[in-house]
Amino acid sequence: SNVSVNASASLFSSNAGTNIFNTPLDINANMDVDNTLNHITSSNTAIDGGDLNIESNTYIGANTLTVNGTSVGISSNVSINSTASFFSSNATTNIFNTPVDINANIDTDNVLTDFTSTTFNLSGSTALVDSTTMNIHGTNLDINSATNIDGTLTTTNTVYLKGANATI
Repeated sequence: SNVSVNASASLFSSNAGTNIFNTPLDINANMDVDNTLNHITSSNTAIDGGDLNIESNTYIGANTLTVNGTSVGISSNVSINSTASFFSSNATTNIFNTPVDINANIDTDNVLTDFTSTTFNLSGSTALVDSTTMNIHGTNLDINSATNIDGTLTTTNTVYLKGANATI
């Protein structure tokens, strides 16, 4: 039988061994839950249907987060904890496989930074490469400006100097 509870009642309790609070709910309408904490304990929680809109800060404290879908759209900042030891992506298209336009200082501290490019352009009012050893490999080296070599220039092959002001 049904139990009716007055909508103005401030407390409803049940000590029945089986009631709606201890059985699955099948809700086929809109559900509005307004409280400070919703705690769901389950070995597997599935949300199926159309869109799931979360319009608040979201904390995911799992060791692994797997998203199986064709697209994940993030329309604001993504923060990765600075203590994370690993971040990877095996997506065919992502920021790692597309041009990056960086309009700020870049500080790269690692053992090897490898630039592989058909054409590599380093430009600016001052371009400083500071290294104990610098190796430049290629068929041609074209220096189109006044060059000041402040130190010993050593060659392992014949050097040809051409031009109006070529002097040794």
